[in-house]
Amino acid sequence: MTGTLHIHVASRDLNLASVRYRALLPGCAAKAEGWKVRVSDRDVPPLAGTTLALAVKPLSQKHARWARHAQDAGVPVVADLCDNIFIDGYAGEGRIFGQRFVELARGLSAVTVPTGAMREVVLAETGLPDARVLVVPDIVETPDLLARQRRLLGLRHGLLSALRSLRRRPEAVPAPSGPVLLWYGNHGAAYAKFGLEDLLLYREALREAAGRGAELWVVSNNRGKFERLAGELPVASRYFEWTPTIVDALLPLADVCLVPNSLDAFSATKSANRGLKALSHGVPVVATPSRAYRELAGAVWLDDPGAGIAAYLDDPSVRQRHLQEAARIIAADYSFERLRNAIAEVAAAATGARA
Repeated sequence: MTGTLHIHVASRDLNLASVRYRALLPGCAAKAEGWKVRVSDRDVPPLAGTTLALAVKPLSQKHARWARHAQDAGVPVVADLCDNIFIDGYAGEGRIFGQRFVELARGLSAVTVPTGAMREVVLAETGLPDARVLVVPDIVETPDLLARQRRLLGLRHGLLSALRSLRRRPEAVPAPSGPVLLWYGNHGAAYAKFGLEDLLLYREALREAAGRGAELWVVSNNRGKFERLAGELPVASRYFEWTPTIVDALLPLADVCLVPNSLDAFSATKSANRGLKALSHGVPVVATPSRAYRELAGAVWLDDPGAGIAAYLDDPSVRQRHLQEAARIIAADYSFERLRNAIAEVAAAATGARA
């Protein structure tokens, strides 16, 4: 079926991964399936004629109220949840957001999540039936899909031209002096162990890599925090402020992408979107074996990180074998076509649940 899909987000900011992966990419997939798609961040009810409503991370009172407006108008509502908001202290608000979501969930037609681990958390916390909690994967985000997202928001300038402009600026894309280890992501928060400080989990591996002349490039959103941390990192490091284009500009220069994970209750449910993006650029990945990365076994290095960095730098056959397996997995499970199928399944489940 098709119709009009109204997606509600807390912000239309492309710098937010939750906006891109959980709102705009699904919106692009729905549009490719023939849906009319509207994206808003205003506290107004869905327009008349809306067939399906998607509330992405509806945590604030305003956001939850929008979802209830849609429910009161008889519109099936799907809520997407990409973070484990049920941990104590999430966003410095104790358990308020988790409790609010549980109340909202009673009237939802479906809940979508990016991973099987997150699905198990939602089922346990909300008591929803299995059939109403669906996994919609974080797919590989390409420059073309970034441009589609901008068009969905009505932005005029495509990211491809911005990326070409960035690459023309030598000060933005430096020449590597040795092997490049790349880490990119949100700097972190006080309520969970994730972000820049995860790099300390790979301290010994970084020390070994430094002995091989490697340097660490970090892309994040808190230079001050990075500078405080840099003294604890036993490797030469360089910082880049995160934008939707800088990672695409730096990945072609990277030799290995690092994805350490504390595996606390918040971090253990996260998707493998960062590693998948690197793999799609032909950059091998050394990762902590979270559940999402174990699903990429054979395509990423999940054992000792120091040995993984050495293997990828020294043994082209290991690198090639893993990247070939990554290409197969991405095509099967993390492509735009896979997302289109997932969105069609969600729409059928949500409208059927309300019928």
